[in-house]
Amino acid sequence: MCVTTPAWAVYTDQQLREHVRQAVIDHHLYVQPDCMDYIITRKAQPGVDEIELREDHESAKCGNDPRSAHRLFEVYVDRRTGKMATDAADPVDGGLRVLK
Repeated sequence: MCVTTPAWAVYTDQQLREHVRQAVIDHHLYVQPDCMDYIITRKAQPGVDEIELREDHESAKCGNDPRSAHRLFEVYVDRRTGKMATDAADPVDGGLRVLK
């Protein structure tokens, strides 16, 4: 039996963070992608990882109050296809749009 892995496949949390970070940059979802925390929930839904993006106030370069980390939006990654969806345009109501 031969099992092939899609080229996009993500195995570690760090690889998943980088995959999402690149989508944030490519789709202009946030002006400071290096000033975000990426909180991962593996298999939030069957076959889907959820990444909650929050402001990073811990780093000196990002500034703001280190006692807070406001939620910005979420990105969902389909583990089988690599497709992503986000609520970045509608974080309050959670309306999703697919990132191409």
